[in-house]
Amino acid sequence: MSIRISKYSFNYILLLVLTILPSWFEIRGHIATSVVSFCMFVLIIFSIRKVDLQYVKESKIIWIWLCIRDIIYALHGEYMRMITLTIMVLLIAIVCRQCINNKDSFIHALDTFIYFSFIVCIFGIIEAIVGNNIFLLLNNSGNVIMRNEERLGIMRIIGFTTQTTHYAIYAAMTSLITLYRIEISYRKNRRIAFYCIYLFQLMNIIFTLSRTAIICYAIIIFIFFIKKGVKKFVRNISIAIIIVLLLIFLWGETFIGKTVIMALGAIIPGLSHMVTGVASAEANNAFGDRLKLYSWVFNSVKNNFIIGVGEKTNFNQEITIKNSLYTYNAIKNSIEVHYLYCLFHFGIVGMVSEIYLYMGNLINSFKAIRVHKIFENKISFEFTIFIIILFNIIAMFGIMQGEEMYTLYLLLFIWINYRKIEA
Repeated sequence: MSIRISKYSFNYILLLVLTILPSWFEIRGHIATSVVSFCMFVLIIFSIRKVDLQYVKESKIIWIWLCIRDIIYALHGEYMRMITLTIMVLLIAIVCRQCINNKDSFIHALDTFIYFSFIVCIFGIIEAIVGNNIFLLLNNSGNVIMRNEERLGIMRIIGFTTQTTHYAIYAAMTSLITLYRIEISYRKNRRIAFYCIYLFQLMNIIFTLSRTAIICYAIIIFIFFIKKGVKKFVRNISIAIIIVLLLIFLWGETFIGKTVIMALGAIIPGLSHMVTGVASAEANNAFGDRLKLYSWVFNSVKNNFIIGVGEKTNFNQEITIKNSLYTYNAIKNSIEVHYLYCLFHFGIVGMVSEIYLYMGNLINSFKAIRVHKIFENKISFEFTIFIIILFNIIAMFGIMQGEEMYTLYLLLFIWINYRKIEA
């Protein structure tokens, strides 16, 4: 029995590694995620004796979405993307089913997930303070990885992703899982350890300076603490406000003070400039063309409205950027709104299927939001998944989904297996 558990635990850890492998890490000219996931899938598939049809039925929303996405990939001739996505989702589904079958294995899976994210967050803090991204050491693709500009002398965290916004979503999802784990921890030393990990995750979110992610996260945390209870919510918010005010008052000119100011400045445009006299052109223009983006995307995709133009085709829109000193023209390649990204690359069919993936699982989790396992208190895992999906739905109006998507799929399958645990 111990050998089986060890084998499944190893598969789960390897799966966690796969979810954070950067796209610039290659094996013999191919993206490492594709190569490793394919090899892992070939080895694991032979250990499956029968297909759990009930498991497939319970996760049908994901499979319907995957089939639609694969068809669109095939129609555009993007077979490598199709194979990689399919194998990764299948791997996540299989490994989660093998690893999670009771309360102890569920908690073990969460603990491993949290500890793993803690290591990633330590790398993130190093990147923010020192300016060195440890994940860039894996860059053997020959590609030049673009870095976001510094703000107040601190490098915005990118980590294993290609955009700070992607990393912010990853850190936010892991922090919400940590908050849930704190709620079901009864040993004081464990709770302290998880609180420390949560602090690191929260710092990572702040250091990305992703305005949309920070605002959306604040909304979700508000809902989380309201669920815990009004008294605790008021107490925690009061403590947080006092700490922030003390930090600004005592250490306004130090690293900590600037960090707090940056975090608040991400939410309140112009605050950084008022307090420090330093303005960021990037921050000021962050939302400048969001509304125009809708018309740009619609005009670009109107001849391929059904299935889009494919992910190989880049979005190119000439824009005019203005600041207090000069005006210049540039080519915009990014589509910050994820739903518009889906519309451009996968058409109306792909966008609707993406909305179905989020809304379908959101509704399912909401229906069971009052259901608690015997080891849970006010915060259930159903509620945790609900706010994670809700966070993604809201954030995707201002952020394009990226490398963190595999972490979301992993959490969805952990949730589906959690439901099979006897209360």
